[in-house]
Amino acid sequence: MAVIDDAKVVGRAPLRFADERDIDQFVDMLEKYERGDITPLEWRRFRLLRGTYGQRQDGVQMLRIKVPQGILTGSQLRTIANIAGRYSRGFGHITTRQNIQLHFVPLKDV
Repeated sequence: MAVIDDAKVVGRAPLRFADERDIDQFVDMLEKYERGDITPLEWRRFRLLRGTYGQRQDGVQMLRIKVPQGILTGSQLRTIANIAGRYSRGFGHITTRQNIQLHFVPLKDV
């Protein structure tokens, strides 16, 4: 993926990967799974590619939040902290690949 060149930015400009359509698609597929319109295998294939992993404990998921280039603004980090406090255990793990993982998130809250 090419870096965005901008004369006003010192160094590399952050890459943008967010697309709200991805959220809509995730919600749609989760609803299909909950209704039984897709099989558990189809749901598993879908969610794994989107950073949602089952845990050994029933009914909860681990979410991997991708952080492009490992760069977050203060506002973005506060938002993740708020989400962790509301839906997870109040904290996240920073991975060796500079992503953030939230554990024990109920599937209904994913």
